[in-house]
Amino acid sequence: MATISEEVRTMSEADIETELSLSDIYMLLSNERRLIVIELLARDRSEWDKRDLARELVTRTKGEGHSYSDYQNAHVSLIQTHLPKLRDHGVIRAGGDGERRLDPISPGPAFDLVLNAKNGAALAMSAERALGEGKTGESA
Repeated sequence: MATISEEVRTMSEADIETELSLSDIYMLLSNERRLIVIELLARDRSEWDKRDLARELVTRTKGEGHSYSDYQNAHVSLIQTHLPKLRDHGVIRAGGDGERRLDPISPGPAFDLVLNAKNGAALAMSAERALGEGKTGESA
């Protein structure tokens, strides 16, 4: 007989990584706040509290002089939008739902896949810029 936790779980961690499509990866990387969460987790691979993520996110996007309203906006958007998307696609592990559950957030089974896609895209853009700067307007 399956337990409730087994019934609620829809995909195994291995399934999550293999079921991410290129479109899923592009969608996950298309938002600055999700990119920042991925970068923060990649930096030290430790667990983060949702409040600490929100503080770091607002500092990176608004600077040191941000308001409490800016922090609240970042915190709510993380809880209601960005962390659930990252969790549902296996990029992060986060046990809590809603504002009151501040379980630690850590890299999930699909984290490296999405991080490698992000880093590959950044490398390709850098190479493209370098190639573009090398052109001097020569005509054939």
